Amino acid sequence: GNMHRIILLVSLILMAANSFAQQTARALYVLNGLGRTVSKMNLEIFEIRNDVVTVGQIPNRILAREDKVYVVNSTPPGITVIDGRTDTVVLSIPLIEASNPWSMEFAGTNKAYVTNLSSNSVTVLDLVTGDSLNTIGVGEGPQGIGKSGRAEQGGQLRGFADILPGAFQRPAQGGVGRQAAGLSG
Repeated sequence: GNMHRIILLVSLILMAANSFAQQTARALYVLNGLGRTVSKMNLEIFEIRNDVVTVGQIPNRILAREDKVYVVNSTPPGITVIDGRTDTVVLSIPLIEASNPWSMEFAGTNKAYVTNLSSNSVTVLDLVTGDSLNTIGVGEGPQGIGKSGRAEQGGQLRGFADILPGAFQRPAQGGVGRQAAGLSG
């Protein structure tokens, strides 16, 4: 009876302590292009650590989402995924050789869209598995990418609903393409 309660209580305290220790500190990440590294500015203890992680030879953009930091690299082409709790590379997502990935935007819970400057396309990525789900042809030299609109669920802002990777089709002559519905909740 009492011994089981004490063991349960100690287990819960240890789990809570571990969970607290694993939370990501409020931080800013700086992409050092010429240094091919990332610096971390901890906003809670006002500490700056340089060269925390090494990234690709030609990094272009850095984005953060929850406890992950994403670096878009032109060379080698791909995305470096960094765990913000441990400042270690947890995933490297390769992209098409010579595609020159330039920018990235999150869409839905686990997807991102990456512009490929040299291949005139946008690649849809699954950020959990690192798989390339689709490549969509777009105009010449795509650099930036942004999203508009939002989806709400249960009264809380959740960002975009997941977009099915095959929802887009190549544009017809004249630059206007059809878009399938492709939205899932």
